[in-house]
Amino acid sequence: MDWISDESNDRKRVLWLNGLAGSGKSTLSTTIALMMRDLHLLGAFFFFDCDVPEKNAQTLIRTLAYQLAVFDVSIGAEISQIVENIPWIAEMPLAFQFTILLSAQALEAVEWSGGPVVMVIDSLDECGSKTDCEVLMQALSKGFSNLPSFM
Repeated sequence: MDWISDESNDRKRVLWLNGLAGSGKSTLSTTIALMMRDLHLLGAFFFFDCDVPEKNAQTLIRTLAYQLAVFDVSIGAEISQIVENIPWIAEMPLAFQFTILLSAQALEAVEWSGGPVVMVIDSLDECGSKTDCEVLMQALSKGFSNLPSFM
């Protein structure tokens, strides 16, 4: 288990669980997601599954955005406005989707004072091909540092 922190903003954290198959990573991530949901802090939860074709790298960012929009009305209003302005966003590269839908600049008008908003992404190793995984990891690694301060 590793904590990865953005030095410029101690409030943003990434908890990376790494271990052998069957070691309990998914159980732990699901438990964390349920606990955060009960505290009204779970903004999004995505579980990759290679047996479910629609749960792949290409759907991650827009699913996170949708779940965040459902989670909070003000986040939903901002994301809805973005989608109205850029209706083809789902067809754009993942890094672009992340920047446009989830960055601090995209959500700057959101006033959230309920504590940190948690996003849980499980089973990244099942996101698709090696190329899909590389593209997604690049988008996430760049995107996480640009999240709003409440995430």
